[in-house]
Amino acid sequence: MLCNTFLLLLFLLKAVNIRAQCQRPTLPDKVILKADSYKEIYEKDSTAKLECEPGYTPATFVSRTIKCLGGIWTETKFRCKKKSCGALKDIPNGRYLITEGIEFGAVVKAECNLGYELYGSDTRVCKLNGWTGRDIECEVVKCTEVPTIANGKPEEEPYSQYEFGQSISYRCNKDFDMFGDSTITCSKDGKFQPAPPECLKISCARPEIPDATRTEGRSPYRYKSTVRYECNRGYKMNGEGYLVCQKDGWVPPPPNCTMVTCPKPSVFDNGYFSPDKELYKYEEKLTFSCKKGFRLEGASEIVCTMDEIFKPPPPRCVVVTCPTPQSISNGRINDPILNIYNYGQTVTYSCMEGFRLRGESRLSCIETGKFHPNPPTCVRTCPGPPVIANGEFDPVLVRYDSGQAVTYSCIKGFRLQGASKVSCSEEGTFKPNPPECVETCPTPPTISNGEFDPHLKQYDQGQKVTYSCPVGYRLNGFSTIICSKGGKYHPPPPTQCELHWGAIAIFTTTPLALLALGGALFLRNKKNAGKVAVKTEEDGL
Repeated sequence: MLCNTFLLLLFLLKAVNIRAQCQRPTLPDKVILKADSYKEIYEKDSTAKLECEPGYTPATFVSRTIKCLGGIWTETKFRCKKKSCGALKDIPNGRYLITEGIEFGAVVKAECNLGYELYGSDTRVCKLNGWTGRDIECEVVKCTEVPTIANGKPEEEPYSQYEFGQSISYRCNKDFDMFGDSTITCSKDGKFQPAPPECLKISCARPEIPDATRTEGRSPYRYKSTVRYECNRGYKMNGEGYLVCQKDGWVPPPPNCTMVTCPKPSVFDNGYFSPDKELYKYEEKLTFSCKKGFRLEGASEIVCTMDEIFKPPPPRCVVVTCPTPQSISNGRINDPILNIYNYGQTVTYSCMEGFRLRGESRLSCIETGKFHPNPPTCVRTCPGPPVIANGEFDPVLVRYDSGQAVTYSCIKGFRLQGASKVSCSEEGTFKPNPPECVETCPTPPTISNGEFDPHLKQYDQGQKVTYSCPVGYRLNGFSTIICSKGGKYHPPPPTQCELHWGAIAIFTTTPLALLALGGALFLRNKKNAGKVAVKTEEDGL
């Protein structure tokens, strides 16, 4: 019984001790147990020492020991970082390409400057003991083979070798032309670049270009000589007219000149053109015309140009149209009024009542795009003018237009009193008022040894005529007569001038008196010969 109790106590003590042990600790990245601290099981209160993996170094200055307490390790702040291999030595004429830093495990590449080449490995690695390899060296590139050229040589005596960037210049012998660069340079690959030039003797034959004229340049044509050609009038150039003599001949190749032609115009509806053929030469002209009832829209003549097109562009024939004809005062268009009338269409005009058409009543749309003839006018008309007694008028018409005049005249034995002409006015009446035909008397009879005054062709009613006799004569009748109704004089005209015998007897008493009487009669007759009629005072009836 006592034995069993003891065994149970030992078991319990062992279980408590096992629970106080620690397993191998879990450590931060790159932190490891030192070799002498490496175990599978750690007793209570035991310690373990820490260190960094190879290539790493402590990152903090803290305790590197941890302790097992009741089955749990104490916390540690010990950390590790990559070990640095230090900065690399500069490379003369070169450089390192550092992309991963300079810590443990980093790989760097080395390269030389242009024109230098690297000897040895171009790669170095940061290892436990520092950088692998040795310091890099970059040596200048050298060109040792100097090219020679035919018919030419270097301008100066060449060296046995040239370093990168050094150059050689060449020149050609007399009468030879250089093709290529005159100077070549030692390049990074140890060869001269570009290729050395060539020295060649170049000449070009004179270009033969039909239908062209040379405007610049003359033979002989050596390398880089130039020449310029232009095509003759009416020809166009296919290619370039400016040529340069080059190594392989003329550059660009000589052109050719072809005749400038214009194709026949496309379909020309409702018209004609002349001449009609398939192709037309430069500056050849085409003349266009349209069928009746159509008009040209565009130029009637076009010319073939250097562009091988006609200019101006070909016209077209469009139907002739006329705008709405103008309206007329006091009249109308009888037909339906349209906005546009085609060639040949007609319109007719008519006038309102009291007006008459002057001009053509029918107008036609003609080739000019206008109506022909000009629109008529509606003129005011008057009925026949008033008829006057003992008179007539001319012309005699059914109607008279505004402004048209008639002339009145009287029948024999009557004289016009008033205006002889009256005109049809805008009011449709004749103006001024028509005249009258008043009755007249004929020229009164002449009497022997006497005279009358005034002398007229005819005399109006009421007009007086006075007769008179010379000295020694006496009137037989009334001295004053008046033109009366019926065309007769009242009282009747006298018959004659009679010799007055009483007066003669007085004068016969003395010869001197008789002589005086004869002289007086002679002078009076002479004075009255061709006398103009003068109205005299009435002698009384």
